Order: sequence, then C-alpha cells, then structure tokens
Amino acid sequence: MNITSRISQRRTAGKTTCATIKLERHGAAFMLADRIAQTHGFRALGDAWLEISAHDAQAIATSLLHRDLAYGEEIMPLDDAEELAIAFLDLAPEPHSYFTNGEWSGALEDDGSLGTTIGWDPISDATYDAGVVCVGDGVAAILWVEDED
Repeated sequence: MNITSRISQRRTAGKTTCATIKLERHGAAFMLADRIAQTHGFRALGDAWLEISAHDAQAIATSLLHRDLAYGEEIMPLDDAEELAIAFLDLAPEPHSYFTNGEWSGALEDDGSLGTTIGWDPISDATYDAGVVCVGDGVAAILWVEDED
C-alpha cells in the first residue's frame, strides 16, 4: 500500500486528504501550493500561505496524524504518526518548500499535542482544517485534515 493510502486509512478522525500531483515549477512556490490545494477541492490562499521550515513541516504533519484538531484525542501513537509524516514529506523530490495555513509556533508540545490555540486561514468549510503542502521538484504533496467540533 502506498503512503498516501496508508495515511488516509490510519487517520480515522474527520476527513484526511493526502495526495500528490505532478507539476512544472513555474511561478512562485505559494502559487504551486494553491494549485495542489485547488486540485483537491480546497480554496487558494495566495500569499497568505505561511512558509515553514522542514522541521516545522514534520512537526505539524506528525501532530495532525497523532491527534484530532477538535478535541486533541489520540488517533494513532506518536511514533507511528512521525513515521508517516516523514514518509509523506519524502513524496516530493528536493528542493522543498513547505507551507501551512496556520501559525503553529509555540503550539506544539513534545508529546505531539497542541498546547495553545492556533490561528489559521481555513481552506475548507470544516470547523477545523490544517495541513502541510510540500512543493518539490516537479511534484507537490498535500496532507490536509478537516475535523468537526
């Protein structure tokens, strides 16, 4: 089973989108983030995307796989979530640019839980939505979760 299917199958809360698209790297990286988001039925954020580091992208993806956004309930063990997050980020070849829709700094605890409320720009109609877009050389990958309160 490929990694996108494994992630979608293992994250049992809410709705999970995990996919890749091939693309030509023309234009600003945030425009390419919009392209994969819109391809999967989400709204574009344009220059409102927040560019993040590889470390933060892995931490966010791990947290989103580990716990739901609405209640912080564990979905899968932290080690499993981290393994899947790393595999997700490897879907797009280097060099990478990483994007998210929320301000995560200071929100992630060592155990993968959310310590504080996160402000974000939604790209769906769900109560909570968050994720990571990884734009690589010729491929973009998206891991997006939508949770309801």
